[in-house]
Amino acid sequence: MIQQMPLPFAQDAVSPAISAEAMRFHYDKHFVGYVTNANADVEGTALADVPLEAIIFAAMRAPI
Repeated sequence: MIQQMPLPFAQDAVSPAISAEAMRFHYDKHFVGYVTNANADVEGTALADVPLEAIIFAAMRAPI
């Protein structure tokens, strides 16, 4: 299962380029959605319990 990692910096660390509010919205809404959807995509597969890197490598090797 993929887990959302904490930001390695404060949400206001890049202000004023990106406001704390914008960072919070993107991290707490968009990123959570990406993690949730990725977990749903691999649920019930051999990739369900592997690190994200392994999922990415498997996707890169998959035929298109």
